[in-house]
Amino acid sequence: MLSAQTVTSDAIIADVTQFLGDDEFRLRSKGWYQEKIKRILEKLSTQYFIFTTWNDGLFSDSSTPLAIPVPDDFINPQKIYIYNDKCCSPGADLRIVHFKVNFVTTPGGKAYSADKHDDQPYDPYYNPYVTGGRAFDHTNLYYANMEGGYLMFSRNCAEFAKYRIIYNTFGGALDEIPTVPREYRQVVTDMMNRDCSMLLMRHDIKLFSTMSAIATQALMNQQDGSWWAFIRNAVAMSEWMRNDMDERNNNAKWYK
Repeated sequence: MLSAQTVTSDAIIADVTQFLGDDEFRLRSKGWYQEKIKRILEKLSTQYFIFTTWNDGLFSDSSTPLAIPVPDDFINPQKIYIYNDKCCSPGADLRIVHFKVNFVTTPGGKAYSADKHDDQPYDPYYNPYVTGGRAFDHTNLYYANMEGGYLMFSRNCAEFAKYRIIYNTFGGALDEIPTVPREYRQVVTDMMNRDCSMLLMRHDIKLFSTMSAIATQALMNQQDGSWWAFIRNAVAMSEWMRNDMDERNNNAKWYK
């Protein structure tokens, strides 16, 4: 599902505190509720990647060329491009950066450790092959890996001046309260109702046990539970995406 609108944490906290009867924050502070939202969003982000953004930069801006520190809210990369002029015009000015297992460079990317090297036989990264009448070798492949908080690029990436990293995030820095995608408002609210009710049982175990059961039912009901709606939405393609992919798959000519 694709959406542009977001909901503030204050709006969700207002719904949750009303459900719990804590509108005036007599049981817990507003900061306590904000921290619980952050924990829930971190869980959803790491498991279902609900936030995505991108980062553009110059290789020359790094103190160690070809070893780029990842952003603070980085989870995992979706796509990496390298280019020279404007991103991202197709053709000679743009290359896709591929993943290479256990690839770790020295400063500057001139030497590296990896499972495969260019002087080893049957290396799928270096062994030339022919497809569609065109021969490829290692100079045609650009690759990277991530270790120790750095994205490390292969030496031939130095032919390009700039990079673009499209990646999943936690939705903001560690000290920020992310806004919530509008389509996920209900599941975050129900998770907050359930988790906060359980933590407030020390005040009134009978009352908040009942509230927790109500919230759990709203969250996990197999027919219309918000958790199952979230799962469906998290993995669903828009009609635009699905139709385009179907057309591509139906008309593509694949060669072995």
